[in-house]
Order: sequence, then C-alpha cells, then structure tokens
Amino acid sequence: MQIHRFQGSLAGDSFAVRANMLRFRLSTSLRRSFFKAWPVISRCWYVWVYFIVLHTQTLADDSRPAAPPVNQAAGKPSASDIHQDNAHSEPLPSGSLPANQQVIAPQKVAETFRKELSAPKIARHFSGATVVQEFRFDDQEDLDQDDLPDGWLRRKGAPFPRYVESMIDRSPPGLDHHALRFRVNGGPAVFYSPLVRVDPNYNLAVTGSIQTSGLNHSAGLISISVLDARRERLARWLSQPVSGSQAWGAAVIGPVSLPPQAAFVVVGCHVVDGFQTDVRGDVWFADLQIVRLPNIDWGSSPLNCFQDKDLNFNLDMAFTGLEPALEYQLDLTARDVDGNLIARDQRILKPELPKPVDQSANAQPTQVAEPRRVTWNLDQLEFGHYQMEARLTHDGVLVLQKIRPFVRFETLETPLTTGEFGWSVPTVMPQKVLNVLSAMVEQTATSWVKYPVWESADDPALMSETTDFFEDLAEKGVTIVGVFGAPPKPLQAMTSQEWQGSAEIFSLPREIWADSMQPALARYGSHVRRWQLGSDRDHSFVDGLNTVLGFRVARSEIQSISRGSMVGTAWTPQSKELPRGIDFVISPASLELPRRNSAETAEQWVVLQATDLKGTTSPQIAGELAKRIIEQRKTGIETILHGDPFHPQSGVFSPDGSPGNMFLPWRTLAISLSGKEFVGAFTLPQRSENAVFINEHEACVVLWNQRETIEKAHLGNEAVLVDLWGRQRKLLIDQVTGQQLLPVGPVPIIIRKCSPALAQWRVATHFERGRCRSEYGMHEDALVGTNTFPQGASATVELLLPKEWNAEPRSSNLQLRAREPWRIPFRFLLPATASLGDHEAEIVFKIDADQHYEFRMPLVYRVGLDDITIEVIDRLLPDGRLEIEQRVTNRTVPEEIVDFRCSLFIPNERRQRVNIPRLGQGLDKKIFYLPDGARFDGQTLWLRLEQENGRRILNYRWVVKTGQDSPASRSEFSSR
Repeated sequence: MQIHRFQGSLAGDSFAVRANMLRFRLSTSLRRSFFKAWPVISRCWYVWVYFIVLHTQTLADDSRPAAPPVNQAAGKPSASDIHQDNAHSEPLPSGSLPANQQVIAPQKVAETFRKELSAPKIARHFSGATVVQEFRFDDQEDLDQDDLPDGWLRRKGAPFPRYVESMIDRSPPGLDHHALRFRVNGGPAVFYSPLVRVDPNYNLAVTGSIQTSGLNHSAGLISISVLDARRERLARWLSQPVSGSQAWGAAVIGPVSLPPQAAFVVVGCHVVDGFQTDVRGDVWFADLQIVRLPNIDWGSSPLNCFQDKDLNFNLDMAFTGLEPALEYQLDLTARDVDGNLIARDQRILKPELPKPVDQSANAQPTQVAEPRRVTWNLDQLEFGHYQMEARLTHDGVLVLQKIRPFVRFETLETPLTTGEFGWSVPTVMPQKVLNVLSAMVEQTATSWVKYPVWESADDPALMSETTDFFEDLAEKGVTIVGVFGAPPKPLQAMTSQEWQGSAEIFSLPREIWADSMQPALARYGSHVRRWQLGSDRDHSFVDGLNTVLGFRVARSEIQSISRGSMVGTAWTPQSKELPRGIDFVISPASLELPRRNSAETAEQWVVLQATDLKGTTSPQIAGELAKRIIEQRKTGIETILHGDPFHPQSGVFSPDGSPGNMFLPWRTLAISLSGKEFVGAFTLPQRSENAVFINEHEACVVLWNQRETIEKAHLGNEAVLVDLWGRQRKLLIDQVTGQQLLPVGPVPIIIRKCSPALAQWRVATHFERGRCRSEYGMHEDALVGTNTFPQGASATVELLLPKEWNAEPRSSNLQLRAREPWRIPFRFLLPATASLGDHEAEIVFKIDADQHYEFRMPLVYRVGLDDITIEVIDRLLPDGRLEIEQRVTNRTVPEEIVDFRCSLFIPNERRQRVNIPRLGQGLDKKIFYLPDGARFDGQTLWLRLEQENGRRILNYRWVVKTGQDSPASRSEFSSR
C-alpha cells in the first residue's frame, strides 16, 4: 500500500516550534496589555477566563517534561527512557491508560506521534506466529449493540472532541466484514482496546488494516502500549501514518522485544492531526491482531559482537518464547562481507516441559518454557565482518529470522589514541552504546570524539552518563569536543519560524542563552577543552556581522568558565575569509579541492558524511571511504572525523552499538595511516593510483586501479597485503623479475610493513624534465633522486629507454652518503618515427646499504609539449565511407607560424596527403575519406605531421572503432 507522507508527524520540529512561538507571543502580548485593557476585561468575563486558561496552559506546557525519546534503531526504549517515562506516570485502574498519555496538550499531539514513530518495518508475514488476541469488531465484540466495541475506551477531554463520530461499520467499503470507523471532523480521536496479558519472554507484533478517504492533513495509525503490573506505561510503538485516500493496506508494528516487567499491552486506533486539521474524511480500522513470536538473545551487550581473533569465538544464543510442546529446526549461517557462505550449522530444538511461573503478585500462574540455549563454535573464522543469520522453523514454516553482525580482528597490543581520526556523534546515545564507544576508541585508532552536550544539560541522569563517558575517554588520551548543537526547545522557539541554525540563538542577548550553557560547561569543563557551536552541517555563522559578533560573545562566555578552551564552528570553504577568533573550523570533505582555509592560525578539520559515500555494496562504500580519506590526508588536514558513525549503511557502528558495515574499513585505514606523513606517489607498470605514507617504523602504500590488474614492485621483504577489512596475506613473488605481485582493483588495498627507505627511494626518483619536444634529433635530460637510507649506500643504475632512442649512458655507478641527492645526466636520439604521447622507460637499481636490494622501477617519458594538439574523429557515413576528421590546434606562446605536411598511413593502401599552410594560433581542420569503411574496424591508422622548415614531427596512431554505438569515435592528444 502506498503511504502518503504525513505532514506534522514526519515533517520535523517545525510544528512544535510554530505552536510554541505562537503561544509564547500571544501570552506575552496579553500580559503586557492586561492593565491597559482592564475596563474591557472587567465587562467581558469570558475574555478574563480565556486569559487565565491560556496563561495556565503556557506555564504547564513549559514545565511539563518532554516525552521520552524512543530508540529508533532497536524499536524499543532504552532503560533510561523507561525510567524517564515512569518518572511522571501514575498507577491506573484496570482498563485505562497511563496518566502521562492523558495530559498531552492538543498542540503537542502531532509532535509526540512524530517522536514515537520508531517501530521497525518488516517485509514478511507472521505465518509462524501465535495469535494472542484478535479484534474483528464483529457482533461478538458488540454484545450490547451500541455500535461500539465492548471494553474499548475512548479518550475524552479538550484535545479529543466528542463530536468526532466513531462507530462499528458493518459494511465498510472494500471489505466483507466489520471495521471501526472514524468520521473526521476537526480534531483527533483515539480508541484503546481492553488490557491484554502478555509474556515478556516473547517478541510481540501487531498487525491490522487501515483505509482512508478524503484526508489532506489528518492521518490514521495504530499503536501498541506496554504496561507493567501497576498499569504504568513502559513503552509505546506506532505504525506508519496513512493519509490521503488509500485502499485497504497493512499496518504493522514489530516484532518488538518487551521489557522484563511487561504484563499487559493495549492497542490503540488513532486519528491524528498534522499542521492543519481536516474537517471531513473517514478512517477505518479492521483485522487487528496481537501475535507473539519467539525471541533470540545474542547477548545483552553489543560488545559481544566484537571478537578478538586470538580468543575462542563461541556464539551463545538463548531462545525464549518457544511453544513448549513444539519441535523447531534452527538453521545457522555465517556470510562474509562479499556475501559468501563461510559457515553453516543446523540444530533441532526438542520440546521441553514448562514449569509454572508467577509473573506478578496479582497474576494467574501460567506455563512458561525455560530458554533453549545453543552454542555455535566459530573459531575457524578469520579477520573480517560477518553476518550471522538464525532461522527458526516449525514444520517448514518460518517462525523467527534474525541477523546480527559480528567482527573478528586482532587486538592492538599498543592502543592508538594520538592520531588524526575521530568520530562526530550526532545525538545523545544510550549508556550501552557509550560503553561500546569507550571500549573501541583504543582499538580503532580514534583520537577525537565529538559529542553533544546541550541536550543533556537539564537532565541529571544523562549528565551523569555523559560525565562517566568523558572521564573514560580522557583517561585513554582521547581529545573530546563538546558540541552545542540543537538548543533546548524554549530557546529555539524564540527564533524565527524556520530554524536557520545556532547563530540565531547566539545573536540574541546573552542573558537569554547563557544560563542553559553553564551547567554543561561547569560539569564537563575538566575533561573538555574544545567546544563547537552548532552541528557539523550548521553553517549559520558563515555570513552576517551579527552572527560573527554572536560567536565572539559565546566564545567569551565559554572561556570565562572553561578557561583556555578552544572554540570552533562549521565553515564552508567557498565562504569569505575566516574571521578572527575562531580556533578551529569543520568543513565537509571533498575529492576535488584541498581543504585548506586561508587563515593559518585556525585548525582545519574535515567531516566525512556517511550520506556522501556513494555505492550500493559494502566494498563500493568502503572503497569510496578510503579514497576520500587518502585525498584529505594528502592535503595535510589535522583531523578527519566520521560525520555519522551510526549511519545504517555507511556507519562505523549500528544504532544499537553493534559493528556497522564500515567498522573494519574505518579501523584498518585509521590504524594504517595514523601518525604517518604523506610523502608522495610513484609510477607503477599498470598506472595504478597510489599514495605513500611513512613514519620512522614503516611505510604504508595504498593502491587502487579502475580495473582488476596485477602490479609488480619490490617494497621490502617484510611487506604484507592488507585489505580494508583487515585481512592479511603474504605477497607472491614473480619468478622472473623477483618483484612482488600486487593484485589491484577498484577497491583500494594497503601494503603495510614496507621498507621506508625503498618506498621513499621510489617516490624521490624521477626524470628532471620527463618530456621533450616532438623534434627529430638529440635531446638531453637527467635522472634524479635521493639516497633515502639512513646510511651510506652504493648503487648501480641502468636506464632503459626505448631501444631505438640510443640513450647514453645506459649504466651509472653512485657512491652516496646518507640523505644525499643524486643526478645522472643522459642524452638520447629521438627518431623520426617516435609517436606523440607517453613512452615506457624502466630503471634497474642494484643498491648496497643495510643489505643488498635489486628492483625495477617504471617511469614515463613524454614526447610533445603543450604547443600543438591533435584530435582525430572518425565516423562511418551512411554511404559506407569512413570519414576521418583531423583537427590541429596551435597553442604556441609566443605565437609561432608553422607549416605541416600531413600524411595518413593506411594498412596495405597508398597513403593520403594534405598540407597545413601558415597555421598561427588557432584551429585547422582537414578531412580524409576511405571507401568501404567497415573493413577498417579494429585496424590501426597512423597520422604523421612533418613541419616544413622545422624539426617537429608529430606521429599519432589510433585504432578505428566503427562498430561502436556512437556515430563517431574521438581520439585526442596534446603534443605535451
């Protein structure tokens, strides 16, 4: 069923902002004009009553605690969320709902629903589930014949007008049985089912059908509320809202895991409002079912998903909620990051006799089976990221299917927390996730952690959790950055209707915002020495004099409490010059331009946003991540941060704290590159792109190519290949040349433990000019380099240019002291047949330093300068002829007038000739025609331009491709 986007429930915080702003301004205006308007108010008693009600409601809304957040990833609230929810709940009589649901103000209904739209979607049917309760709204559920379901309660009060009609529709459109119907009429409405007893050992799901007609702003949805034995609400989940005019479609919640103290559930049928309210329309609900499913427990802590390769790996599972008398089949599989099946196992779970368990003081004894436990040994798994899948079936029917990621890696003996890599955590996280972050910083070379501090400033429990987190990070040497991102709601409501960013807050008088920052500054100041104003995507400080002044005032306020602190903000490189007073700037990462700001004093950080990493598979995303990190490291950026480490596809972690798809690639890159300096790149035979990073202990080379190929190079006897998932393997040796074979492809690989001296020797070796004019005759150049060994060295260098070039000398001997540069001049004769473009050269080194080294190094020598450009376009004409268009462009500076004799050499045919007279700066076109053009497909043609009264000879060869889909193939070369 197509779901319309429900404006209000899904459109962000603007609904609440506008409502709060309107109420704030209206009440403030009434207060100021109260005494001036007293003569009118005293006569109009109803205006007086309205003023009291409005003023009281404003104060009540400002003091009422916000609805507890719901853990969207896990589909259930965390322990701290449940604690917050119970803090303002009261015991209720049987059949009613928690009191905190009944005090929601009308203007907060849509915002509350938006916050709680967190139930995970599922794609399969619950064919193996057991029905706990079913609501069909038939005659058996309306014994008193009042057209309302028996035992259901309707919410009453000002937020829920009674004039919105509801009834059992005995002939709803498109359905052959009964449904619950709401006639929309300018307000929300909700019906709650009777209490249904549940067992927390099971997972729970709710399914139903919704149909809508004539809605524009309102929507229909179902909810499930979980209550404990005292009828206090523990959690609530909502289905996706349905608006517009939609035919019958499924509404699903779950499966969800119940809190241990769960005793009852209540199903709700809701009509909710958006920014506006519909005054006409209909919503139908039918076929509501509460079903229970078995539950699998992989371990209470996400840390169980991170496994040291050197330790035993036993996957322990506990299955609860199994029907005691049934036999189940359990199929277990493990797949690697490429989807390959690595391990498989199958178990039979035999029936077990249940034992009576008293769930609560007023509960009836029920039969509950003991958890059935399974242990799967996976010691055979090597380094890598794995998806473990458990499929539980009964009589061939799927009952339960769960997938959980696990990673195996080698624990670092010496943890790394002094480098360039870090995480930017966008929101406050539950305690169990913070525990994972704290445990993993040392094993992922994480040196920087940015964490929001404004959201928890008014919550003692969250502040305590954040303080413990910061203390743990500080003890491990991690640099913490406190982020003043999203401000508290009262502050945000005082800005413009469309939230523009934190700069709006700090442009207000200091007295308005300072008090909300001081608790965080005082509590965290002992561990946090860097503070960020605004989130990573908040560029509101970039433009505007008032916003810059506001930044300086906020910086002064921070430094008055946290003395000596640094204060920064997000900044765009395209913006104007960075103002003074900003200690560090955060910019989005880019592949195109170096990210160096004009202000030398400000630290430059970049944020790699997960949404910017393109790709459909994990290897593609990992490759994109690696290339972006390499490009940023080349520019000397001080800090590289992952902008959303909990992103579902591109995150380091999953939202529940388990390892994300990019955990191992991020970890591998951070460990390999932290503390190393980029020194350059060198030429490889297959032209693979590469980058060399070194420190005093090792060199690290990152390589990739657009296609799969094998490169040959010698990088040291200890060199090993490491893929982005941390899997290591030895390099094979070419038996002929003795060089190492490097399998390179689109996904970068890392060669670690390279010899720093050999890697730097390759980077330092190059031709002095590396190009010559396309003129027949003798040319001179030199081969230059540096002795990169930390000691004296002797070397024999053999220069292998194309044989017909007759390079001299071919071999030279060097005696070098440590770090001494060297230069070998040479001459060569460029033949008249030399083609424009790159020509292969090879240098053979035999070096004696700390040991003997022999290796070959390819280089490129280019014939042609930037003065002449040749472009060839060949196309097959309708009459069968092959048309060849020659374009010659003169770019000589200063201008040089040239004449060329042009010859087109055709295999087994007479060559065609044409002249180019007096060509100055500009373009010249010439056309050749060849009959029966299809016969030249795949053949090599040769175009030769000889300068009259000059030494230039331009040779250009290309392969004809008449079979291409395009009408013409284009070949171009600059005589560079």
